[in-house]
Amino acid sequence: MKKAFYAVLVVLFFCLGVTAALYAQPYQRTDEVASAIAMGKSGNFKGEVVKTDPAAKTITVKLAKGEKTGDTRYASYQGGFNAAQDLKPGDKIAGKWTEVKGTIYITFIVQLQ
Repeated sequence: MKKAFYAVLVVLFFCLGVTAALYAQPYQRTDEVASAIAMGKSGNFKGEVVKTDPAAKTITVKLAKGEKTGDTRYASYQGGFNAAQDLKPGDKIAGKWTEVKGTIYITFIVQLQ
């Protein structure tokens, strides 16, 4: 009788462990970054795309005062662009940026004529 009780107990714990593993959510760092972007230092920019890196999801833009590289993971697009891979060197763009802990996140990009 005691062995049957322990066998049932082991099966229940095993099922509980499998269920917890299946429904576990991965740690979402993106929520923290998105919250920080909402509260970070921000501004507008206008310039020309110098370089794109689709793997790193960054673009480098030539501004009136030098070049800046920004992360496009949280960007929304308008005017002919749907994603960072649509941007090409020489494209004239404008948009909004936010700086969080030294990283520039581009939050909005629009194509200029």
